[in-house]
Amino acid sequence: MTVDPPSALVLVLGALVDGAGPAFAARALRAAAPRAAIVAVKPDLKKAGALQRIEAALEAACAQAGLTPAETILVGRGAAGALALEAALVGAHALRGAIALDPPLEAGWTEARWRPRIRVLQHADADSSEASLMALVDALHELEVEVRCVQLPPHGPADQAGVLRAIGVFLAELVAYAGDAGGQNGA
Repeated sequence: MTVDPPSALVLVLGALVDGAGPAFAARALRAAAPRAAIVAVKPDLKKAGALQRIEAALEAACAQAGLTPAETILVGRGAAGALALEAALVGAHALRGAIALDPPLEAGWTEARWRPRIRVLQHADADSSEASLMALVDALHELEVEVRCVQLPPHGPADQAGVLRAIGVFLAELVAYAGDAGGQNGA
């Protein structure tokens, strides 16, 4: 019996839901992307050089999975989500895409080195607004980046399963773009 190689690499940067580490998120997302290699890492975001550490983890995970960065999707929440967006837009490698949950909504990019597929999920909480989310989307569109977003209801007790389902929908979509990253990513 031959085993098909993974169709994509998903690098989960830290915890995606409260009270559960990155390994939990990786297991939960497996149903959305059964043919993807899913690797969880816990990045140290507090020290300088966080982007370089993520890129080193990406390179190691690609080598282990036998895939390239162009077949990779980064997934992160909060600061890790912002780092996933930064790596996808201006990092050392062209990536298939990035999914960010509740990233800070300041659009700090004035140019993009790559054209990844970006997906943003944002809770409608007091510290975020639909206008801020749309400003981020508009800034990414100005960089000619394909972006889709969803505003989630405010955090609640049953939020974790819904958040993972929403991330899973975007993840399945990005994994389905197998072999198509070259058309999106160009300097």
